[in-house]
Amino acid sequence: LQLRAAYNWRDSYLDFNGIDADARLDRYLDSLGVLDFTASYQLPWWNLSVYAEFSNVTDAPDRAYRGDAALRPVYNEYRDWSASFG
Repeated sequence: LQLRAAYNWRDSYLDFNGIDADARLDRYLDSLGVLDFTASYQLPWWNLSVYAEFSNVTDAPDRAYRGDAALRPVYNEYRDWSASFG
């Protein structure tokens, strides 16, 4: 049996420098934390493994803003969680 949980963190960063050095036009990507789970099991009587993978379990949104996150949001992208089995 193998179990794994992974938390990936991306801090906010400058994505596009504004035109004419106007800081209000700078586009930033907001910080993002994503939680993933993986489980697999080797069946002892056959040479066979089964697995399950779950990505973005917490439905973390991806956000961007210009200059000030509270005043100028660019987008909020919500990606649902996903799973695969085999």
